[in-house]
Amino acid sequence: MTRKQRITSSILSNPTIYILWFCTLLCTALLIQKIQGGTDVPTTWHMVLWIWITALLTTFADRVAYYNYSKPHKVAGHRLREHMVKKLSNPDLANDYQIVPSSTLIEGDMILLEVGDIIPHDGIIIKGISYINQTKITGELEAVLKYPTTRHNRVVSNSIVESDWIIVRITLSKHGSLLGQISKLLQATVRQPAPSEVALQRILFGLSILFASITFSIKAIGHYAGINVEGIYMLDLLVTLLPTTISGLLYAISIHGFSLLNDCNIAVTDKRALDAAMDINVVIFDKTGTLTVGRREAVAFNSIGDATEEELALSAYLASIDDDTSEGSSILKLAKAKLRDFELEPEIDKTQYSNIPFSSARPISGCHYNKLNIYKGSVAAICKELGINEAHLPSEVTELRQNIASACGTPLLVARNNKILGIIHLQDRLRKNIKKHIDRIKQENIMTILMTGDGEPSALYVAKKLGIDAFYSDASAEDKLDFVRDMQLRGYCVAMYGDGVNDVPALAQADIGISFSYSNHHAIEASNIISLHHSLDAVVDVKKICRKMSIKRGALIVFSLASDIAKYFAIVPSFFDTALPELKALNLMNLHSTDSALLASLIWSAIAIIGVAPLVFLDNLNSENKSLLWRNIMLYGLSGMIIPFVGIKLIDMLIVAMHLV
Repeated sequence: MTRKQRITSSILSNPTIYILWFCTLLCTALLIQKIQGGTDVPTTWHMVLWIWITALLTTFADRVAYYNYSKPHKVAGHRLREHMVKKLSNPDLANDYQIVPSSTLIEGDMILLEVGDIIPHDGIIIKGISYINQTKITGELEAVLKYPTTRHNRVVSNSIVESDWIIVRITLSKHGSLLGQISKLLQATVRQPAPSEVALQRILFGLSILFASITFSIKAIGHYAGINVEGIYMLDLLVTLLPTTISGLLYAISIHGFSLLNDCNIAVTDKRALDAAMDINVVIFDKTGTLTVGRREAVAFNSIGDATEEELALSAYLASIDDDTSEGSSILKLAKAKLRDFELEPEIDKTQYSNIPFSSARPISGCHYNKLNIYKGSVAAICKELGINEAHLPSEVTELRQNIASACGTPLLVARNNKILGIIHLQDRLRKNIKKHIDRIKQENIMTILMTGDGEPSALYVAKKLGIDAFYSDASAEDKLDFVRDMQLRGYCVAMYGDGVNDVPALAQADIGISFSYSNHHAIEASNIISLHHSLDAVVDVKKICRKMSIKRGALIVFSLASDIAKYFAIVPSFFDTALPELKALNLMNLHSTDSALLASLIWSAIAIIGVAPLVFLDNLNSENKSLLWRNIMLYGLSGMIIPFVGIKLIDMLIVAMHLV
């Protein structure tokens, strides 16, 4: 939404502004008419002045509040990154390339991609072979082997080249790629107005019409009783009774709620979605990157046979010195820690050291060092390298392999000079404090569901470990989207946590989509809420703060209604106390005159806009107390009845003392 659209929406969303300015301009015209007619107008002049003050204050509060309410929140540092790529003019001349920004590529361009490069757009491999990391796209940790055949040659933007090199022909530019289409879809999505926003408009409109009807009824009653109530008095009364106090402050309550969420490290990107927060009863979690870190790390060394853990740690250390992958770095870190435990600090003679890089043709890594040949890799890859049949592996290896797999881990064999020394246990570890976050969500009687693209053993392990109520494995992006829709059709209010491209459709469909500050750009665009510190219980904080906002909004509406009733009974009896002496009994405050009553009420209405504002920022509400809403309604209702009486009476006395009437 552009700035101009937000301001226009601000005007249309509050009919009180229309009526208030209509009365202000009409009162000004009547004042000018009186001046031209030579009528004495000191009191009328003061009334019109305070009407203008009320109109300006109300409009200012409303515009500022609504502008900030509707302004989209930007998560710092999250833009589509511009990658530089190697553009080829001839696929047969791989060394003859030009480095260009990825945004300049068009369909049909050819690019050279090497280890560590990010694939900028969808394409087809026309030469080379490589393992491709598609974790950010599919959520699966295993790299996929890609090469130039019909079933294996397609690559998707944001994938990462993990070995060797490939030449890719761009099939779809950034405007037509998978991610580009998702981005366009999200940008074109216009969410429906929030229920509270619709309710707010109806309340303001209803109150405005109600008090306009009351005002004109008084004119009719006066005419029937033979009393000529001046038109400017009717307009002054209408301005006094209009819900000017709450018209801007209700949005200010929401803005204050957003600041409270920011204090909880929660950024709101689509503020209208917060209305659904109080009704959330189902939370769906993605696994990779959400519940887990999203990369495998070495967590244990398991030696086998007569090999010692010291030998295994030293061999793993040597095999990982020049391994730049995240897995290699974690193995090196764990090996160093183990060697320190053994009080070893190996010194490497680089002249005798040669690295064995991971490649598509030879999917292992390791080194040759001082007559030692050390390899590490998957069980299948190491068995192939050593010429061993997997079925003939020692039972100890088979048992360790099964135990690691049952724990949702990945086993890597380490061999030295054709002898298997042991197994490295790689694990995509759970994020810190995740179990506490899940438990806090369940305490709110919210159902928890895990949806992952991983297999059933992995999903079962994580769900059981965290106490999640249900899980679904082998779920594609379409499956997640369909599941969210199905839950919504059943009447559930659904929150979805995710961080990858495969979560984007479900995040956009969910009542509340929650992503993280590190998430994929498209996941952030699809989400309503960003948890800046990866707190999975952010949905609980959002529920509680939105509950506070709702209670405060209701209390303020009651205060405004009670104030209008008080002002009505303060002003109206003064209109008829001369012609209808019986109404003097209703003039409880014994106001000086009709002029002083109207002027005092106008001044009070203007002051109340500023005076009530601090109530918005009081944070002494305990949302756990279920009786809080009714206690606040009683408190604000009584305050709204008593305070205006006292305030108007004091202002009336001051007006008389200053001889303004």
